[in-house]
Amino acid sequence: MTETSSARSNTTPNATDARPLLGQGIGSTLQQARQDLMGIGQVLEQILEPAGVALAREMQQLLADQICKIAVVGQIKAGKSCFINALTDLPGFLPTDLNPSTSAITQLHFNQSAPTGDAAVFHFFTQEEWQNLATGSGPIRDLTQRLVLGFEPALLRQNVSAVIAQARSRLGDAYEQLLGRAHAYGDVDREVLLKYVCAADPVPEDDTGLYSEITKSADLYLADGPFEFPVTVIDTPGTNDPFLIRDEITRRSLDQADAYIVVLSAHQPLSEGDVSLLRILRGLHKERIIVFINRIDELGDVENDVGDIVAYVHKRLAIEFPGFEIPIVAGSARLARTAVIAPGGGISDAGSIDNRANEHDQHSRMKQNLSAVHLARSGMREMQTVLDDLLTTTHSAYVIRQIARCYSEMAQASEATVRHELAMLRQSAPASLEGFEEENEELLRLQGEQKSLAATRDVFSRVPTDLAEKLEQMLQDNLDQQRGKLIEIVDGHADYERVSLIATLKVRRAGKTWTCDANSLRRSLEQAFHDGFQGIEAALIQQSASVAQNLNQVIEILMPGATVPPQPFAGGVVAPPSPSSLGRPLALELGTSWWQRLWQAQPTPREQGLAVEQLVKDEFHPIVDSLLTSQHEALSQYIVTTTRWSAAVCQNIVQALERRHASLASYLEARRGNMAVEQAAELEAQHEAAIVALERHAAMAADAMARLAGARRAIDGWFS
Repeated sequence: MTETSSARSNTTPNATDARPLLGQGIGSTLQQARQDLMGIGQVLEQILEPAGVALAREMQQLLADQICKIAVVGQIKAGKSCFINALTDLPGFLPTDLNPSTSAITQLHFNQSAPTGDAAVFHFFTQEEWQNLATGSGPIRDLTQRLVLGFEPALLRQNVSAVIAQARSRLGDAYEQLLGRAHAYGDVDREVLLKYVCAADPVPEDDTGLYSEITKSADLYLADGPFEFPVTVIDTPGTNDPFLIRDEITRRSLDQADAYIVVLSAHQPLSEGDVSLLRILRGLHKERIIVFINRIDELGDVENDVGDIVAYVHKRLAIEFPGFEIPIVAGSARLARTAVIAPGGGISDAGSIDNRANEHDQHSRMKQNLSAVHLARSGMREMQTVLDDLLTTTHSAYVIRQIARCYSEMAQASEATVRHELAMLRQSAPASLEGFEEENEELLRLQGEQKSLAATRDVFSRVPTDLAEKLEQMLQDNLDQQRGKLIEIVDGHADYERVSLIATLKVRRAGKTWTCDANSLRRSLEQAFHDGFQGIEAALIQQSASVAQNLNQVIEILMPGATVPPQPFAGGVVAPPSPSSLGRPLALELGTSWWQRLWQAQPTPREQGLAVEQLVKDEFHPIVDSLLTSQHEALSQYIVTTTRWSAAVCQNIVQALERRHASLASYLEARRGNMAVEQAAELEAQHEAAIVALERHAAMAADAMARLAGARRAIDGWFS
């Protein structure tokens, strides 16, 4: 249920007026490709058969629905909300004094309309969700109980009960009524946000935090801001929650994100103790991470300290993620906020300010120069440039690439069938058929082709089903093989840890120490995960290509010389799934006290070694299953899409041939009858008009193919 609040003052941030820092908005590359394809799709709708038109419209809708999700994650008090305000050209919009205990996910939707037409929707926990938290059931309880040795469920119930009691105290009788519902606003400002996403003071003096305890998520709908492509910016809770509630909510919010901005504090950038954040990072797409080091303006010696901090973070990231060059930007969200505000509300450099009225005012010029310096040091320009490039590696980029390929196949097939029909029409023109006998022979030939087409229709109708069954079996067989490889990696590492621990315990007096190395196992699994995914993807693509070649042989029989040339494609069809399962918290990474309590139950070195071996397996076998599930979901969607596209292309060809054969046969039958001169002239005029229309369609198809060739070259460049 949704409750619509009374309208407030019209203070919803009008991001349309905000001026992006770049010459073009973030995502302009994606947006240009999307617009090009949507224009080509409109052309294809005019020349395709009903089956092709339906597919083209479906692709058009898929293009329109594309959204890039950017998750902002980081340390508590690193300035994530302040950073988002600066990045999105909305100074002061998100409250920047959030209490770390809040667990709400805040999503800022740009270039997207709310389903309800509201500017903001705040969703509350349901009674069932509270019950799950209070009783400790579900994944949060499982994680907590597994990681906190000797954990008492009553402790979690007490924690949640305290939050519920505070909510009841604040909301009174309305508490029960609000659970599972939502508040919607036609306009939203900072005061509204304070009610929902900022925790209340122990002794509240106003409405700050009124609904914070029961707010699960906030959806804020804005205009374009600095973005040209639809983008959702996700403000995640902080980490290090003692009961893993926020940690789990954050991890779930990252599963569907396309890109990640990690905000660090210049005062504590990736410290050794920041285990929670590092664990989360290990489960992300490494190629889609940007690190922003915030608050450099608070350093004592900015010029020298920044270089040292960036070098330190780069070194830590190289250790954690060998082989990946993660972009690092240093800056200050506060400096961006203090930069000159353009008339429309966005951040602008000093050169864009109309200061003609104050051109002789030295104080004004000094302020402008200072603002320009602040803007340059804020890092926002560099961040937006890096982010714009990063968006071309996201899921939406893969979808755009797939649709460009689909449109190419459809345009080529359409051009081939139109060419074939033109040849048939020209062959049946009066100037080409000299007399009744030739007309009769042409009619008999057409009737023979119609019979062949009827038989071919059954072949074409079976192709998508047979292809789907073959691909699904290939996928399952490959996933089974990959599971064996991943389990072998886990079990091999578990055996290594057992042997290493026993050996260490036997020479303990020599001062040797043992540490369970979960990170090396993560890296091995991640590499095998990516290699396995690419191998399965390549096998599926190769199988699809072989089916297309067989179809071409059938098309050659039906339309000699009209086969569609195979399209070179070397993979990169499916967006790789996120290995977020590798970011799960593990008991293996807990502190010394946890291990000491574990050893008390395992007195001998052999027993302790066996316990560690089993623990590694217990921790990582479920992760393997989760990794394979993510691959199955991604590749199954590819199979569904591929088979549907194949079905539509086949049906489009059959429908074109059926219609054109029937039309031409009707024309020849009419020519054989006794018609008046006027009727014959009208028939020939219709025949000529059909030829002209087909020539126009052929030209449109050729133009679409040329445009698609250029678009695909640009899109393929994103992946090179």
